[in-house]
Amino acid sequence: MFRFSCPLIVYCWLIISAVATAQDGRPEVVLIRGGAGYWPGVSALSQELSDHGFSPRVIMGVTHSIHARSIADQYLAGQRSGPVTIIGYSSGADYACRMSRLLGERGVPVSTLVLIESTLGTAVPNNVDYCVNIYESRPATDWIPVFRGVPVQATNSQTNLLNLDSRANGDLQWMTEYNHFTVVSNSQSHVMLRNLLQLRQSQQSQPVLPAPSESLLPPPPPLPPPSPPPEQLSAVPQTALPTGYRATPKSRLRTLFRPSQTAY
Repeated sequence: MFRFSCPLIVYCWLIISAVATAQDGRPEVVLIRGGAGYWPGVSALSQELSDHGFSPRVIMGVTHSIHARSIADQYLAGQRSGPVTIIGYSSGADYACRMSRLLGERGVPVSTLVLIESTLGTAVPNNVDYCVNIYESRPATDWIPVFRGVPVQATNSQTNLLNLDSRANGDLQWMTEYNHFTVVSNSQSHVMLRNLLQLRQSQQSQPVLPAPSESLLPPPPPLPPPSPPPEQLSAVPQTALPTGYRATPKSRLRTLFRPSQTAY
């Protein structure tokens, strides 16, 4: 009898979790686990997000269609007005793209899609506004379609897509100290993801959203005042000039992707 009741209990639990939503008005974030439910540290990440005003929902990748249907039903019934945010890790990143596609088929836009170590590189569907794909290229093993991270493409040219290879990005070099199985298990990655969602939340309150290569980055500092005419140089105190600032992607990404220097 137990062999038959156990699957039924699991199925009922999946249905209940699928229809559960945040009742306190906080923005919901769907976190999709990797294969076989693997995501070390997802409980700590959920707590990090919850402590900063989000309502995380952790799901299994195989239940993505159930959750997509629940969200779409609420959205079309006018019971859900906030943005849809989805984060997927490993094969969960591929499920995140599939879940977004199912939502798009129901006319539901996805505001923010965050992919971490996408194993198959599933294309980002055309209903996604912003997508950030974080991965580490591993030339020696990337030909194997498991336990890897690869760049993705968007099916809609209007989707703001940012592929970030930690191996090639100086401000993400700290992530290369981990591997595919541990990159999401540390507090640094949790704070980075929280910073990203907070930044997206602040951007969504603005009437116009900039492109991700700009919007994910802090603005450059103001330019120094113009130099005085030559005849006034003698009256100007000789002080050291501030260090020059180059508004390169590397320097502007520093605030977001170096969690130890968070502004929140």
